[in-house]
Amino acid sequence: MSFAVRAGLVLAVATIAPSASAQPRDPDWSRQLPDLLPAIEACRAQAAPGSVVLSAWPMNHGLGGSRWRSPSGEARDCLADLTGARVDSWWPARDDGKGDGDPIFVPTGRWGVTNRACVRVEPVERAGEIVGFLYSGTCR
Repeated sequence: MSFAVRAGLVLAVATIAPSASAQPRDPDWSRQLPDLLPAIEACRAQAAPGSVVLSAWPMNHGLGGSRWRSPSGEARDCLADLTGARVDSWWPARDDGKGDGDPIFVPTGRWGVTNRACVRVEPVERAGEIVGFLYSGTCR
């Protein structure tokens, strides 16, 4: 339990570990991409051709989640082992996806590399091989 002082009041704040599904997502989820890549690659087998990753996040018990968008616009969430050994679930996304999609991870072979105004493209490598690209909006 921790304590915070606000306007002369002492507030007791209990620290409770959130459930795996309730963990807040990092606004720049791509910082964790190296750790999440095996889970993302496992989920890729479930994704429709041309799908991209809108966001990904670590979870409890050695799992990683990722949100995918298909070319038809359907959003799906995937839950996979962080080693890439198995996909535990693949289901339609249930929330509005606010904050998803910047950056977007595009697995290799999905899109060509295009540099346009307001878009930064960065290769993502694993073991010296390019496995995809991050597309980020730079104009806000």
